[in-house]
Amino acid sequence: MPEVLTGGAARPEEGHGAHRLRAALPRGEEYVEAWFVEGTGEDAFVPAVRLNSQHGLPLSQADRTAAAERFLSTRSQGSDRRIAGSTGVSPATVAALRGRSSVSEAQSNARAGCDGRVRPLNAAEGRRRAVRFLAG
Repeated sequence: MPEVLTGGAARPEEGHGAHRLRAALPRGEEYVEAWFVEGTGEDAFVPAVRLNSQHGLPLSQADRTAAAERFLSTRSQGSDRRIAGSTGVSPATVAALRGRSSVSEAQSNARAGCDGRVRPLNAAEGRRRAVRFLAG
């Protein structure tokens, strides 16, 4: 599995899997497969979790749940399905975690779906506007 580092190729910094990069240097390895993500460690977290769920050593249920909780604390605008798809837990688990969340920031009235489109949490207002439009 490639390492996921932040800062770009010219200035690699700490990231997810950076410990494997540090371990490769004393062994004399000249090349290490890595993905570089411009930004912070939080920016590297998303691809790191996705990559980890795809290789032969899957995360434990506790690790996947912890990743979903971290997503909710930093990227709460994502839909339950989107977060579930990135972390390997079910959408129902994400919904339960969201309901128990102690994050004090205001919840958004919309969420970004797996397709990237932003949808309202409650479609009732849109339906009311459509009725008014069609009525007259």
